[in-house]
Amino acid sequence: MFAALIIVGAVTVLQAARIGRLGGGHLLITGVTPHYIAVSVIALDEGGPAVFASLIVLSSVFYLALAVWLPLLRRIIAPVVSGTVLMLIAAMIIPISFDRLKDVPEGASTAAGPCVAAVTLIVATVLVLRAPGKWRPWSLMIGIGAGCAAAAPFGLYDFGKLDVVSWVRIPDTGFPGLVLAPTAGFWALAPMFLIVTMI
Repeated sequence: MFAALIIVGAVTVLQAARIGRLGGGHLLITGVTPHYIAVSVIALDEGGPAVFASLIVLSSVFYLALAVWLPLLRRIIAPVVSGTVLMLIAAMIIPISFDRLKDVPEGASTAAGPCVAAVTLIVATVLVLRAPGKWRPWSLMIGIGAGCAAAAPFGLYDFGKLDVVSWVRIPDTGFPGLVLAPTAGFWALAPMFLIVTMI
């Protein structure tokens, strides 16, 4: 998570500052995309961290190569096509999300996950649809806060760790390596990653 925040911040700064051909010269908040969740889970389950890291590197290189052809691709990949693919990706994530609802600490109520998810979803959705304009950008953040508040009574937080864990620290580094000799599993997963990258 820490590394993702650093990368997102660096890319946002680079996008705002025009340096040669890099950056658009305007503020564009870069965020982590959920589009890769489904294919990433499959890659980790089937090939492990090394295969997953290799597929991410391949997708990054493919994305950079696509930048030159974006005007042409806009005519081929119309909004209807990309929208349909994104809806299918969302449908693939639904089973993963429902499995996460059961991931609660031992001894916690089985209703904790669904209740917290419902509170988060309802608050965020209502704010997006009904809140005044200046509050809408904060809808997701407020929804997450409401979900955290709903999780506390269920005992989903271990406040005892606050006295043990460091508030600020550099995360442990651990690079799983890359697959230099791609296997059949790698090539089977590569098209899925490239399609998501292209969309």
